[in-house]
Amino acid sequence: MSALDNLAANYAKTAYTTAFDMDKIIAVKTGTIQVAAPTAINNVTSTTYTETGVFPERYYTKGIFSFDGGVTWNDMSAQVPDLTDPTQVVIQSCDCYTSIGSSGGFNVIGRSFYNFVAGTGTARRILFKVALIASNEMGMITPKILPVSTQFTSIDRQIQKIALKGKVPFSIQSGVGNSVTVSHNLGYVPRVSAYFVENPTGVGFLCNPWGTYGIDIRVTTTDVTFYLDADISFATIAGEIQYRIYYEQ
Repeated sequence: MSALDNLAANYAKTAYTTAFDMDKIIAVKTGTIQVAAPTAINNVTSTTYTETGVFPERYYTKGIFSFDGGVTWNDMSAQVPDLTDPTQVVIQSCDCYTSIGSSGGFNVIGRSFYNFVAGTGTARRILFKVALIASNEMGMITPKILPVSTQFTSIDRQIQKIALKGKVPFSIQSGVGNSVTVSHNLGYVPRVSAYFVENPTGVGFLCNPWGTYGIDIRVTTTDVTFYLDADISFATIAGEIQYRIYYEQ
């Protein structure tokens, strides 16, 4: 069972401690997306699953998806290669990612890409699991009281303890690169999660080089740099990156 599955199965039973800050799951959503087969003319097809009014305050999402009926699972925004012909690997066959709305809802978008090497398009049935995570700006959470309690420990590695969190201004402009660096000085390369939140809409996207805006995260033993190449075609979008840097488990 993956760490996300462990958390998803037990989030409602968890007594969150105040000894250190950590990711706090406020809800878990699962579902299925049916994506039609693409064609050579329409080389990518997509389907959007939408949940509205889930939670009134800002939150983040972390999730996994499967394109093979749950046999294998991938992190959201991961690219799934087509390895049918090992001599001509197709890097991008399907993917799935989330976006966070400004009115308490979120979207899960599944996509299928046409294989120009084989000349085929494949319909996809994508399964997903999405955990909603309390944001940096969310206030205190009162856990639901249940007859049976489950306590997560760092020995089990079922939690992610936050070493540093915050936000930095970040803008996106066509033909213009951008980067901003945050120091952590932990002495090792930590795990990082970050979300680009648009102003003034409040819509948020996971920072990922394969994600909606292609914001890359470069991590060293002392710094985290959020980086964007100049080869994009989006209109100018002002916003901020809300980030979390985790202690080593």
